[in-house]
Amino acid sequence: MLHRNPKVAFGGMWAFPGGRIEPRDGPHFDGARLAATRELAEETNVVFDPSSLVPFAHWSPPAIVQRRFDTVFFLAQAEGSEVRVDGEEIHRYEWARPGEFLGRHASGDVRLAAPTWVTLSHLVDVATTAGALHEARHRPPETFVTHLVRLDDDHDVALWHGDVAYASGSLEDPGPRHRLYMQSGGWRYERTPLG
Repeated sequence: MLHRNPKVAFGGMWAFPGGRIEPRDGPHFDGARLAATRELAEETNVVFDPSSLVPFAHWSPPAIVQRRFDTVFFLAQAEGSEVRVDGEEIHRYEWARPGEFLGRHASGDVRLAAPTWVTLSHLVDVATTAGALHEARHRPPETFVTHLVRLDDDHDVALWHGDVAYASGSLEDPGPRHRLYMQSGGWRYERTPLG
């Protein structure tokens, strides 16, 4: 996890390494792989073969957001590279288990964006990197197109495919759930089991 400079996009948050796909990188997942490996090397000095990155999830932000970051998350096994951050765009780094960062977020010690929080929550019960990679290789990457609902008490609820309120925004309707309540007292992810 990288701690981003407060003056850049997602400033002050902890995030996974990443950055912009350049036109020379190519189309969607192939371009995202090249961009991810380039940005990872620039931000952390860690070098990967692009083909070793396994697509995990694809995130699209709400249409109402002014600066929209369409993001592909990958998994990979890190080996042998010494992490070095630049001290400018990235202030520091930490290796940590997913549950540790979720706990630190819940206590207010770190800030996370919703895609990072949900990704960590999906990985929290996976015991090993090999297990996470095995699961990711045997299913298509999940796509999250976010719809956002603002509640009266000034917190947001992010909704994704499969939630009964995804189209209507009516959170009280009975039916399946796929949502994240982002409240100051702690975030809560609700998802009706698939299938």
